[in-house]
Amino acid sequence: MGKYTVIFDSREQHGWTFEPTEKCLGMEMATLLTGDYTIKGLEDFICIERKGSVSEIATNLGKELDRFKREMERMEPVTHKYIICEFSYSDIIKFPYGAGIPLAKLKLVKMTGKIILKNLLEVQMQYGVNVLFCDNAVGAFNMAEGIMKRVYEKYGRFTNDK
Repeated sequence: MGKYTVIFDSREQHGWTFEPTEKCLGMEMATLLTGDYTIKGLEDFICIERKGSVSEIATNLGKELDRFKREMERMEPVTHKYIICEFSYSDIIKFPYGAGIPLAKLKLVKMTGKIILKNLLEVQMQYGVNVLFCDNAVGAFNMAEGIMKRVYEKYGRFTNDK
């Protein structure tokens, strides 16, 4: 079997770097319709949305909820879809505390950890998206890399990468 190429969205900021390995050719940048990462030629099979902080996902599930739901709708037909979080479940539960929000602004935050969790569970159930909490960026990258390898092993015959 050949090697796969990771495609990352051109709007992705502070993301992961997939270096060439025995299974991966490396990365190409493109404007993805949805998600932050996929495999070239397997866009219908894999879509990964990276979340770097609880504050980011709180914003997605709060004031940007309509836009976020449209993104989840676009992701729905993809066979394997993930939101991979560079933080823990515990970080969600204690939000907004520990999220780096200045003390003076904490009282203005309307989103709580329980609301984030409720909305994430609804997203999982409605759109079939797997939400994975990976504690940190290294753990999240390792999870994404493992998923990419497994998806390529299963569906790689559909691509032209060698």
